[in-house]
Amino acid sequence: MIIKSYQKNESVLGVEDSVKKNTWKFRLDDERAALSLSQRLDVPEIIGRIIASRNISMNEVHDFLSPKLKNLLPDPYLIKDMEKATKRIVEAIFNKEKISVFGDYDVDGATSSALLVRYFRSLNIEIMTYIPDRLKEGYGPTKNSINKLYNLGSNVLITVDCGTTSFDPIEQASHLGIDLIVLDHHKSDIKLPLAYAIVNPNRIDDENNNLNLTSLAAVGVTFMLIVSLNRELQKKGYFKNINKPDLRVLLDLVALGTICDLVPLKNLNRAFVLGGLKIMKKNLNYGIKALTSIGKITEELNSYHLGYVIGPRLNAGGRVGNSELGLKILETESEEFASKIAIKLDELNTERKELENKALQEAINIIQAKNFLADEVLIVFDKNWHLGVLGIVASRLVEKYQKPAIVLSEVDNVLKGSGRSVSGFDLGQNIINAKNSNILLTGGGHSMAAGLSLDKTKIDELKQFLVSSIKNKFPSGEINNFLYIDSIINLEAANEALINLIEDAGPFGSGNPVPRFLLNNVKLTKAFVVGKDHVSCIFKGGSSQILKAIAFRTLSEDLGRVLLSSQGKYLHVVGQLRNNSWNGRVEPQLIIEDIVLA
Repeated sequence: MIIKSYQKNESVLGVEDSVKKNTWKFRLDDERAALSLSQRLDVPEIIGRIIASRNISMNEVHDFLSPKLKNLLPDPYLIKDMEKATKRIVEAIFNKEKISVFGDYDVDGATSSALLVRYFRSLNIEIMTYIPDRLKEGYGPTKNSINKLYNLGSNVLITVDCGTTSFDPIEQASHLGIDLIVLDHHKSDIKLPLAYAIVNPNRIDDENNNLNLTSLAAVGVTFMLIVSLNRELQKKGYFKNINKPDLRVLLDLVALGTICDLVPLKNLNRAFVLGGLKIMKKNLNYGIKALTSIGKITEELNSYHLGYVIGPRLNAGGRVGNSELGLKILETESEEFASKIAIKLDELNTERKELENKALQEAINIIQAKNFLADEVLIVFDKNWHLGVLGIVASRLVEKYQKPAIVLSEVDNVLKGSGRSVSGFDLGQNIINAKNSNILLTGGGHSMAAGLSLDKTKIDELKQFLVSSIKNKFPSGEINNFLYIDSIINLEAANEALINLIEDAGPFGSGNPVPRFLLNNVKLTKAFVVGKDHVSCIFKGGSSQILKAIAFRTLSEDLGRVLLSSQGKYLHVVGQLRNNSWNGRVEPQLIIEDIVLA
């Protein structure tokens, strides 16, 4: 199956300027590591290559292939302030105080909030929830939302997937006598708000920072909290008269939030996702069941379905509609209600796509008209762009131009928006640094994504700041655009059996990318447009066997244009393999990511 080995730092097939301007590299430098792993584990060589290229050592292999929560779940008290938060919530439970949850409007926030609602419901406790309106209130708690929850009688307020940078609102909560507990995973600054407890494995002063915990999504941190609560409540005899909740049935929510927030799928996160996918087979959550149905998913759920079918629909409510819909569908005990919300979310997702496509084309027009193509980082804004689609548009620009992109809209004379990055440039940390340099009004995020706001007059200063950061790390000013390949295969090997085999190394996502294959010297026999902007292809191998393939959203891209003009020619093609279900048939399909003419 593997045709040729390459030396360390050598480009594959000598490709250093593909159609998408990438240099092709093997993800794995050392072939011997793959062979050794496959022999010692008695697994096919391709599985050995995938494991070795993810930097999994022999000591970690068992937990990688068969992750178990009982082996990987650490003591929750390892996270700073977890013990303090747990004991305060337990005190509130016994004293029958009013507990409320403030959640972010994305999937991680919705799943975290739903996790707490369902857990407390299993204790026969109904808690208040608050999901802010993205357009009217923005990210995180505000003084106004704090006042609303105070007036509703909240004594203990838990923020999920937000709060680490909410200084003034948290000070307001403290002033009102609300004990506010932050459950978050976003990077913190040196200064922290004066909350009752800040449970965030990424807070800068948490001396127990370890990869198992710092890579958690907010929903993972929230699950750690309910593990801690269950343990403390049992110690205090709370379960003498009611059944102790089985937390495993809530792993479907943890898996969904973990996949959709793009955190690394290693260690504990892999256990969360695999455990959650098993629970999803039982259809215990009516919301997930309804979204599966509306998304026309007929096969067993996998990480692709969560990230690309269910996740976007859940996010659509927060982006262009009612921010509470994501939480409502995930926490409801009514199958009929879940079905109604799923229909609404599907409609909003269609609206979101239309807004996104319009803004994307306008952003591309700005980049071309203003000659931004040579810039190391792309920053574009328009006062008419919908705030709910800015992050997706930034992702599309990164995909198209292979460089960091920030997309902004104007609200009350302030620019607000989102940024996305490429591998190798920590955008979140640089946005925090820009805020600390008084360039931004607000800002924070992860290495690959960030949110920010700034005065219009500061946009050039922000660009100069980020360009300087890029040049400090990459003296040429260009971030290396490498496309990493797992293996070269013959077209005849791209079959259902191989696809089923590589699924043993799943689930795939951030930190454990879907394996990427290079098909060497295959003939493009047919290329045609499908849908609005996709290019469908048929390739033929040396034995005349064919493989169907598709390049999504490439009609107006160089990739799509070259494919459509290359019928009858031989190509080197890089992409991901998947089984495509259509009209009751399942057949292998290549998702094309890049090409060069052979």
